Amino acid sequence: MKNIEEALFPNVKGFIEFETLLLQAKRAIQQYSGLTWSNTDEHDPGITLLQALCYNASDVAYRTSLPLSDLLTPAPQEQTDDGIFPITFGPQRALTCGPISVEDYRRALLDLTWTDGIRDFFCFDNVYVTREPEEARYHYWYNVDQRVYSFVEPMDDASIEISLLGNCFLYLQAARETEANKFAAQAVLDAYLRDHRNLGEAVSRIIWLVPNDVTVNMVIELQDNVDASTSVAAILANIYTVTEQYITPPILRHSTEDLQEQGWSNEDIYQGPYLLNGWIPQLPPVLEYLQPVSLNLARLVNALLAIDGVKSVRSLGSEQSTPDNPWVWTATMGGGYPRLWGKDPIGVLADDTAVRLLANGIDCTASAAAIAAHLTVAPKVFNAPVTLPYGRWRNPAAYHPVTDKLPPCYGLLQLPATPAQVQLHQYLLPLEQLLANACKQLELLPNLLAFNRAINDVVWGEQWPFSDFSISDVIFRECAPAIKQYLQAQSTDIDKELAYINYLLGYFNSQVAPRTFTVSAQHFMNSQQGYLSKIATLTYQRANIRIDKVSALQQRIAARLGIGGAEIFNEDAPLDKLPFYVVEHRGLLPVYPDPSYNDAQVPKRLTVDGNYLKVTMRRGSHAPLKVGQLVNLILTQPDGVAHTIRALMIVQVSAHAFSLNMAINAELQSKLTDILDPANTVQWQNCQVWLEDMTYPLVYDDDQSGLSLDQRRLTSSPQSPYPAMVHVGDILTIEKSLPTPDLAVAPTSVTTELQVKIVAADNIASTLVVEKLGEHDFPAADLAQGYIWYFDSASHASRDRFSFIVSVVFNRDQLNQFTSDIYATNAWMKDTILEEFPSYISMMMHWLPDDQFKNFAYTYNTWQNSGAPLGDASYSLMRMLTLGCIPSSLTGIGAMHVATVAQRTDVVGVNEDQWNSSVIVDDELFWVPPDAADSD
Repeated sequence: MKNIEEALFPNVKGFIEFETLLLQAKRAIQQYSGLTWSNTDEHDPGITLLQALCYNASDVAYRTSLPLSDLLTPAPQEQTDDGIFPITFGPQRALTCGPISVEDYRRALLDLTWTDGIRDFFCFDNVYVTREPEEARYHYWYNVDQRVYSFVEPMDDASIEISLLGNCFLYLQAARETEANKFAAQAVLDAYLRDHRNLGEAVSRIIWLVPNDVTVNMVIELQDNVDASTSVAAILANIYTVTEQYITPPILRHSTEDLQEQGWSNEDIYQGPYLLNGWIPQLPPVLEYLQPVSLNLARLVNALLAIDGVKSVRSLGSEQSTPDNPWVWTATMGGGYPRLWGKDPIGVLADDTAVRLLANGIDCTASAAAIAAHLTVAPKVFNAPVTLPYGRWRNPAAYHPVTDKLPPCYGLLQLPATPAQVQLHQYLLPLEQLLANACKQLELLPNLLAFNRAINDVVWGEQWPFSDFSISDVIFRECAPAIKQYLQAQSTDIDKELAYINYLLGYFNSQVAPRTFTVSAQHFMNSQQGYLSKIATLTYQRANIRIDKVSALQQRIAARLGIGGAEIFNEDAPLDKLPFYVVEHRGLLPVYPDPSYNDAQVPKRLTVDGNYLKVTMRRGSHAPLKVGQLVNLILTQPDGVAHTIRALMIVQVSAHAFSLNMAINAELQSKLTDILDPANTVQWQNCQVWLEDMTYPLVYDDDQSGLSLDQRRLTSSPQSPYPAMVHVGDILTIEKSLPTPDLAVAPTSVTTELQVKIVAADNIASTLVVEKLGEHDFPAADLAQGYIWYFDSASHASRDRFSFIVSVVFNRDQLNQFTSDIYATNAWMKDTILEEFPSYISMMMHWLPDDQFKNFAYTYNTWQNSGAPLGDASYSLMRMLTLGCIPSSLTGIGAMHVATVAQRTDVVGVNEDQWNSSVIVDDELFWVPPDAADSD
């Protein structure tokens, strides 16, 4: 850049020199005022005035030709350690990308280190990521007849198996120093996988490969000049290093400078994830995680002979070798990796058993400490972030008015001023202001061209040309405030600012969002400024997602749509105030249960610890439990009445106990006293039926125009959201519902069951147009509240609704205020959002009315603040996204319980003049509508 600047200045110098500008001004005078201004000699006052203006103009022009690094250098008190551009915009971030492919993840994981407080150690010598085997996948069954999802395979033919896709296994080969510190490495690994998980994918199992010890036996003859007191330890150290590198080839890491010297281009170097500890052009061989590993030791001889002091290798082999293959070592089992000389290889060398050194027929040995002292640690490669250092601060805003340069004979430097002198001041003011503003704009150039500009940063500047209490300042004292206010208003040009943002976004192959929504100009610009300030980071993390904070994906979508303002680019933004929500469906799933606990288990002890109910298991229970698994609690009273609390998620696991969070399950809180009562029996087991398919109340839309007699327009309700997975052609069944405790009277109608087909669907208006298929009529409008409908086709229910699917939830009422054509906007939004998703991700768009959207936001925030468990909040989210609902506790008589005397009194009152339906629902009581009881 310096050479370009040096070449540029001679080219522009001739245009900005004082004499050139003065000559151009005199030619203009001759052209426009030659008849009236004939005297242009040096003594003419007008020429003197023109010289002063040309000098200032030349000064400003000269400042614009300063080196760009100087112009982008702010005042010393505003400088940071990053340099001209932030570190996040260096090539190590702007040209790289978060891990996406298997090779990317291998490189990123091989770059991870842990520390013992003194040194940093690499976590792994080798890693491999592979697709989860089909037999190990997360699978569940949908029962077509009962319309429920279960983890236990039903024994009938009316069930469909569904598998969750996108999981993978991670195989790890621990580094030598990590073998005894796996907990430290595991913590580093968990943190990295949490921050770098591809959308729709996850590591379902982490497998630490088991070391298979390789005992290499060798007899080596030393040269005659070897000093037994010093060189033996060094030779043994070299033997260990050479043999270790042969058994476990080291990973070659290169600095950026090394690769550049080898002729690599920046595009080739900065590929994949940013590696702190050196680039890895060549990955280690793929792990043989299924087959036993084999090693051929034959080529080790040449490496041993190259060691200084070694004369010959008399014998070489391993204890595991066979007579047929004396050079070949083969592991006894798969799923492992070769480890030289066990846990303490230096101790093996010192024992003089595996390795014998002979000098003139005499054994040469060394202590472990002496050998360790000669081991060398390869220097670590550190890829420091590339920064652009600051240049020289030139204080470009400093301006010296023309009036200060004119001779005293002009009378502009004395008070009081005559009317003629005031007029001259006024004549010069626009020129002075223009030049002063140009100097101020040069000072603001670092702000104008900054990527991470702060909100409300001044980027288009103005300044008053005169210092306080100067002669010119006094002359304009009365009008100066109005002039300054006008200039300040003119300096705020949002369209011009957006043009510059669009120019800077072009460096990253992006652009300012279209003004589709009628949000305020400032709100829109804030969103684009936030996008620009984080675009390098957002691009790096574009394929990754974290569910506990505003993800890069959500921020990119907001920027592309031009909504969200500056708040959405704050990772700690309140999750209940977001303009829209992105929910990965697989994040709502429970952890797959261990089948050992499908049968009822009797706990040893039940205790309460704060908000947690701790269940201590009996010693015979050895099957592993995981945080996120679902269990049922079965509460049985002395009279034999049993009550089941379903779908409780395990939030803590210890050696022989697990804990349930009472704060996220209202039913568990209400039954706590009965659970802890010694008179009652409590059992637990895996939650088998963990999800029930959606059932929707029949609600006719107010607008039934344009339909035939066989058609009706259905709509959603506050209690029933619009089915997002609906397709034209789906078959629905409308049938009578069981009367609810609030209705208390069973509906009467000639229609008992009716099949209909969807002929039109409008997800924005939340309406469905259905056409009946049978002979029955649609239920009358006044009786519709006694009916429900559900998807009748097994193909609809068996669609995988959790693999590679993401829901995007918008506030329909709010967007109605910001756009005139919401249908065209919907199509544009869908295309824009899909451009940000990987190609394998499917999207469901939800348009919720304002009250439902606020409820969704509140529930989402509660879910996240609780650690995203499966409980009341997650089941509410699944229901609002129409993925399913918590298994109903009032489905059929078998799920209801006969009321006790106390419960009956709570429902109907002492005088039987009440009807408390909430007690029926909470206690799952069996009941009969009053009119049905009277008819019997």
